[in-house]
Amino acid sequence: MLNILIDCDKSFIPKAYYVFETFFTYYKSNIKFYYKLEDIDNNNQVLIYSNKKNPLMQDKKNLVFFQSKKTIDFFKNNTKTTREHVSYLSSLKPIFTCENEKNSEKFDIIASSFYFLSVWQEHDSIIHDKKGRFLGKDSIQYEARKIEVPFVDIWFEILAKKILALGIRLNKVNLLNNKKNIVNFSHDIDFVYENYRKLFQLTKKKIYNIIHNKKNITLPSYSLYRLLTYRQKSIFDILYRLTFEKGFSSTFNIMMKYNNSDLKTIYKLCKIVDGSNSEIGIHPTINELRNSSGQGLVKKFKEIYKIRNIYGIRVHELAFCPDDLYNLLNSHDGILYDNSMMFPDLPGFRTSFSHPHKYFCKKNNMVMNSLCIPVFTMDTSFSKYMHLSEKETENRIDRIIQDNISKGGITSILLHNNFFYSRTRQRINLYKKWINQVFDSGGSIVSTRELFFWYKELTKNFTG
Repeated sequence: MLNILIDCDKSFIPKAYYVFETFFTYYKSNIKFYYKLEDIDNNNQVLIYSNKKNPLMQDKKNLVFFQSKKTIDFFKNNTKTTREHVSYLSSLKPIFTCENEKNSEKFDIIASSFYFLSVWQEHDSIIHDKKGRFLGKDSIQYEARKIEVPFVDIWFEILAKKILALGIRLNKVNLLNNKKNIVNFSHDIDFVYENYRKLFQLTKKKIYNIIHNKKNITLPSYSLYRLLTYRQKSIFDILYRLTFEKGFSSTFNIMMKYNNSDLKTIYKLCKIVDGSNSEIGIHPTINELRNSSGQGLVKKFKEIYKIRNIYGIRVHELAFCPDDLYNLLNSHDGILYDNSMMFPDLPGFRTSFSHPHKYFCKKNNMVMNSLCIPVFTMDTSFSKYMHLSEKETENRIDRIIQDNISKGGITSILLHNNFFYSRTRQRINLYKKWINQVFDSGGSIVSTRELFFWYKELTKNFTG
């Protein structure tokens, strides 16, 4: 048994508990929480997170994190990060330090993890793009040149080693289905048939470049799939047929509104996917969420597409403020998870954690109900925002999948259906290659819904 004493600054107690709850979701041990020293009624070892001195800190068999006044002031006064924070992050160290007490650890893993899990840096930022989004290039992770690093994963591993060094039994949970690595492929269906006006503009740009001997390698290539509507529709057949043939599940995120030419194909997709191992998710705009209440959005979506079960959403264009989004989700009982927490412009972990976790709302100073399932990257981050060529985009996604296979983690990747409208044969074959490599490596490809139920099972018996 390990006692956890949270006796820090009062305003930080729910924040500290939230971090420990997230940690012990993935590192199982027999634990008990206390908030006052005098309440501890046994002689078990203690993990102490406190800003007050007590006799237990002198015992070297206990693990002590002495919260500093500087850290408390940082969160109370909404202080901005400094060059020192960036320097620590560049070295993969936690960004907050503990008070220099005799038996205290040097770095405050709890406060540092909370900073990222709660996306604290975004709340008071005045830097946003024209859609109101906080971009990866404006983050402290990017400034430290470590935007693709899951810092909380690393710091949790350090915390686990420190607990194990006390002689406490601690078991890291196995990945979903006891697999060696997990890839979550999801597909946002923003449209089915590409707008001919858009294709006409693309043609004009290409002709201009040819005449003036210019090369714009970020322009999409032409293919029969891009030019012919019946070819574009066949992308759907290929995507869901592959999920059935290869025996894995995926998530297809459907918008609330489509034009008439798209609807028939969307209805067919929903009919085939609903009730299978794959799932249909809602792909609303933030305004559609804001203008609905209670079960209104879910009920309307089910009525339109005749879907039986809805579990989660991904916000269209990622145009949301995290606190606002999760407050809205708290009023929608039918939405159990959100799969929107990612940077639109760069690959990387927006919460610096690769696993599903609850979101802590700064506005309410509490944990929200809906589960946050983070996404590492999407296809348009490379082409639309980073302006990479189509081949470079494919290579970057391939590298991310290979890294996940070798490191044995969880990676969520979003591929729009129109990703396959360019270099179609190459990309279909590449998609097949990724599927085969994940399974051959002892991994699994799962839907977002499966990640949600895996998390629910992990937390079922949590007694904090």
